[in-house]
Amino acid sequence: MAPPKKKTRAKRKDMTYECGEEVTGATGPARKPVAGARQAQAQAQARKDLTADVEKTVDNYVDAMINLGIEGLRKQYKQQLANYRAPDEKYKFTAFEANPDKNRYLDVVCLDETRVRLTMDVPPSTDYIHANWVKFEGHDKVFIATQGPLDNTIEDFWRMVFQEGCPNVVNLTKCIEDGKVKSSQYWPLDPGAFQSFGKMFVNTKKVESEGKFLIYTVEVLPEGCSNSNIVKVIHMTSWPDRGLPMSGRHVLRLIRQVNGDKLDNGPVVMHCSAGIGRTGTIILIDVILRRLFRGKEIDMVDVFKQLRNQRASCIQVEGQYLFVVISVLDYIKVISRGYSSQTIHPLLTLQPHQEANLFSKQT
Repeated sequence: MAPPKKKTRAKRKDMTYECGEEVTGATGPARKPVAGARQAQAQAQARKDLTADVEKTVDNYVDAMINLGIEGLRKQYKQQLANYRAPDEKYKFTAFEANPDKNRYLDVVCLDETRVRLTMDVPPSTDYIHANWVKFEGHDKVFIATQGPLDNTIEDFWRMVFQEGCPNVVNLTKCIEDGKVKSSQYWPLDPGAFQSFGKMFVNTKKVESEGKFLIYTVEVLPEGCSNSNIVKVIHMTSWPDRGLPMSGRHVLRLIRQVNGDKLDNGPVVMHCSAGIGRTGTIILIDVILRRLFRGKEIDMVDVFKQLRNQRASCIQVEGQYLFVVISVLDYIKVISRGYSSQTIHPLLTLQPHQEANLFSKQT
């Protein structure tokens, strides 16, 4: 058996994700980037040389994932992560139990320690919403992971968004999937449309299409308040109920859209149906990429546990865990031509969206 070919590190490209490049799976055809002033400007702003520390950190991560391989990652998830939950002293959910009518799923708990508490125009006895703060040390992006709003929690949802000064809401689910209600429709779909939810008023100002997702610019105004907040609702409709997007590139574009918004540095609200599967997957991809490209080493088991310590049951199935790693490696492959078919390619050829056995359940 011939020895494996040595990895060669070609000159690094800038770390801008090429949003104009479309890939269908790891081996599918690619289209050339579509030229445009906006894309060129975004790339120019992000263009910079990677430091030696960042290169080393990225190399270490790639090597670790290649050494594990697909079967090693599957084994890691099954043996160390699938059944992991926060330590007993943190795994408490009394508010969840006291508010069954505000929970979409009875088996998806909301941890007391990290739950978001409503403070605006509500007494302490009604401060509950099924939402948790998700924060990582050394990571400046703060998330609020939550469930898809119920009809009776839409007002609470918008109260939370306004209260916390959230510039972006990322919706990863359709209202109806496979004939089942996954989320209530909580904002007007048409430009100029206006809707009230209890004491919260929402006005859709603009709708834009960005490939696989729609961006709704909405104005949120509480009753009796003279100052409104502008919020972007970013709705990704291409993530199937039981499966994964055809390409991780769509998810990477979504992350770049959120991270590139300079409106505010407030927390990002992220939800799917239960707020743990698709939501946890996106959050973990973002956290890993941000840490890697700041020269910080990644321990997959540790970062996964940090996530579940804050939002119970995040990343529900093996396929989602594999998708996290594949998406991160795909990004690295795009910005670094040094990783060729001898290195990353064997992992990227796995297409978990086609493997139904990887999904026992997903919300």
